[in-house]
Amino acid sequence: MTSAAAVHHSKTIDPAKDFGKLADAYELGRPLYPSGSIRSIATNFRQGSVLLDMGAGNGRTLRSIFNVTAPDHFSHIHAVEPSFDMRGLMENSFGHIGHLNVHNGTFDNIPLTDQSVENIVCGASIH
Repeated sequence: MTSAAAVHHSKTIDPAKDFGKLADAYELGRPLYPSGSIRSIATNFRQGSVLLDMGAGNGRTLRSIFNVTAPDHFSHIHAVEPSFDMRGLMENSFGHIGHLNVHNGTFDNIPLTDQSVENIVCGASIH
C-alpha cells in the first residue's frame, strides 16, 4: 500500500514564469468582471486618488474599472505584476495612459513607498 505522502506531489508556482506562459490565453479567455460589481467598488474611489492593481495580470481588473470610471478619475495608477508577458499585455493595452505605471513586483515585494496609494484592488490574482 502506498502512503498518501508518497503519492502527493506539490509544485511551487512561480507566477513570473508559470502565468507568463498563459498570457495570450488569459487575454482571449478571461471575461471582464460584472459591471455592477465593479461599479459598487469604483464609487468609493475618490476623484484624484491613487490606485494600485496588485497582481494585475493582463489588466482585466483595470479594464473593468475603466468601463465604469475613466482612467483620468485617478491622479496616478500603478499595476504590479510579476510576469513579464502579462506586464507586456498591460503595457500594450494601456500605454496611452500617461499616469499608469506597470511595475515588476509581487505581494511580498511591492515596488512602491509605504502609504503612496489610497485604493488597492486585486482581481483574480490569488490562485
